[in-house]
Order: sequence, then structure tokens, then C-alpha cells
Amino acid sequence: MSRSCQVFSGQSWTAPDTGTVVAAALRSLVARWCDILRSPMRVGLLASGVGVLIATARLLVAAHGHAGDFVVAGRYFANPKLVPHGVRVFPGTGYDGQFFYRIALDPADFARRAFGVRIDSSYRFQRIGYPVLGWLGSLGGHPSMVPWSLIVVNLIAVGVAGFAAAVLASQAGRHPAWGLLMVGFFGFPFSLSRDTAEIVTAGFTLIGIVALRGRRYVLAAAALSAAVLTRETVVLIVFAYGIVRIVAIVRRKASPGAPDLAWVVPGVAFVGWQAVVTAFSSTPAVSDLSANLSIPFVAMVRAVSHWVAALPATAADLWVEQAVVLIFVVIVAATGLRRSSARSYERLAFVLLAVLSVSLAYGIWGGQADFRSFSELYVFAVLVAIEVRQRRHLWVIAAPVALAWLPVVVHQVAFI
Repeated sequence: MSRSCQVFSGQSWTAPDTGTVVAAALRSLVARWCDILRSPMRVGLLASGVGVLIATARLLVAAHGHAGDFVVAGRYFANPKLVPHGVRVFPGTGYDGQFFYRIALDPADFARRAFGVRIDSSYRFQRIGYPVLGWLGSLGGHPSMVPWSLIVVNLIAVGVAGFAAAVLASQAGRHPAWGLLMVGFFGFPFSLSRDTAEIVTAGFTLIGIVALRGRRYVLAAAALSAAVLTRETVVLIVFAYGIVRIVAIVRRKASPGAPDLAWVVPGVAFVGWQAVVTAFSSTPAVSDLSANLSIPFVAMVRAVSHWVAALPATAADLWVEQAVVLIFVVIVAATGLRRSSARSYERLAFVLLAVLSVSLAYGIWGGQADFRSFSELYVFAVLVAIEVRQRRHLWVIAAPVALAWLPVVVHQVAFI
């Protein structure tokens, strides 16, 4: 067994003299799984497998066998008489998955009302990556297949993200299984359960980072272009890489060339798609900024005050737990930033994402037990932490993340 495997499986600590057969069996089981997960591909398959278990449980328990319930369409935006058969419309406003579902039915239709669903803002159209994959998977937007396709796309994406995360963990001298921590964000079960784009974004982004590190710049450009067209916040990651490249060129430590494809191409793709959406609707970036940004820390403090005052209650318990763990993970990554061997653009991206996160509007911070919007921040926090050369550094993060993850999964399985 490799040394990294021994560290991961816990063989670096000494068992009590009164160790039991159960303890020995547990250590043997962990060691076996450690060996099995030495391959990044197997880590990716395990990540997808866990996703399949969560999706199946939700389908059977909360959705009663109806994949259309993952859309969580609400009467405020969806007309039950006009929505395609198979998608149940619930009272209230519903959730963001209804907009991804609507676009997946026909990504080329920019009408604010179509297929019985009203789009609330033009910035929904800028997040085209996930719906296009759902459209492709449903053989061109076949109404009965779209709900299933959106679920399957997310399940494939979590496997891709798990594979890429395992590769990054290996490059950091860690056991590949530590990649599971990177894709173990407690917001991802929420995304999977409600047909939103964060998991797909993570898959594209992490493949882009792996490609960048491997100097496969065409692949990096393609993956990061897909990422910025899936969630606009990835622009900050591309921007961080571009800034580092420009500074290196100005200082004559690098020359313009193939590495610049990884920020120029995604930048052009983002601006170009913004122009397309603007031609048919209004400028999505403008509506996005006005709806989702506020003065730094104001919305965050207000949300903390609201949810702490609401304790004890299920929603408040979930929110406070996730907020504490997310902030803790970010603090651990920030304190290790100087000691991290992460690439300079990765560390800069983490800082920019942290600044963005504290500047998000109350509608995001105050969402009911929903931290999916902080997925990029979490992923890059773990990426930075993985590169810190301390044996037990990641265990400090892993334990609270696991504690936050399990209640979220149970809640998503049990309730629409």
C-alpha cells in the first residue's frame, strides 16, 4: 500500500491496545477502498454512483416516480394548463430548475413566455450550457424526455467533476480519493434534486483546470468556454488566469501564444453570447448584476441575523449549519493561501470568488437552506487547501463538510 494510501486510510495513527475485531475490520475495509479508489476514473464513477443513489431515492420518495417533479415548477411562473405533460406545477414561485427546463425544451427560443413557463429575467438565457446538454440528451427537446435528460446530465457531470478533482488531488501528492472532498459540496445534492447548473459548471471548470495544468490549451479553452456559458461566475476564474498571463507577458516572463487561448476564447464566447441574448431580449449581464449583487457583507449579515433568529426550525438549522461550514472551509483555505502550492491564477480566482460571495444579494444569501450559488467558491477553497503540505489539513475540512452534507441529502430525498 502506498504511503498516501496509508495516510488516507488512517494507518498513520496508533490504535488503542484494546483494539477490537470491529476496529480491525473497519481499518481493513477503509484500506481496501483506498486501494480501489487509487484510480481517478474510479473516483469519478463513485461520485456518479452516489449521485445515482441520491437521485433514485428522491425520485422514489419525494417525487413518487415523476422525474418532472425535479423541475419544481411553480404556479407563479408556470401555467399548469400549458406546461408539457409530466411536469407537475406546485403552488408558489417554484424554483430555478423550471427555467432550465423551459430553455432545454428549445434553447433557440428567447421568448419570455413559452411552453407554459414565464422566464423571470433575461439573465436566465446566458446560462445556456446546462439546458443545451439537456436538449441534446432529450433528442432535440422532446417534452417527455427533457426532465430525465436534465437529471442524467447532472449525474454524468458529477462523475466528470469527480474524475478531474481526483486528478488534481493526485497532482498535489494526495490520494485521488481526496477529490471526493472537492465534489462533496453540500450544495450539489440541492442542484441535482432541482435541475440546476452548478454540477455541470464544476465539471467543465475542473476539466479546464486539469487541461491548463497539462498545457492542453485547446481543451482548456473549450472546457472553460462551456463553463462560462453555464454559469457566468466562472468569468472570474477566466479573468484571474488572464490577469496572470498578461502580467507575465508585460514583465517579459512569457510571450503571447497558445496558453492565452484559455482566457481569450472563453472571454469571446461569453461576450458573444451576451450580444446574442441582448439582440433578442435585454442585456443579461446588466439584469444579473442588478438582481444578484449588493454592498459587500450587508446581505450576508442580514441573512445570518434572520436565520439565527429563526432557530430552532428545520430550515434554519440547515441554513446555519451550511453557513458555518462554508465560512469555516473558506477561512481554512484563506489561512493556508501563502503555503498553498496551487497555481497563482487558482489562488487569485479563490480570492475573487470570496469577494464576490460576500457581495451577493439577500435573495441568494437568504435562500432557504440553499448554498448552491457558492459552489465555485467552495471548489476553489478545497483546491487551495489540497495544495497545502500538511498531512491532516484536509481532515479539518472533511469532517464538518460530511456533517453538513448528510442532513441536506436527507432533506432533498424526503421533500420537494
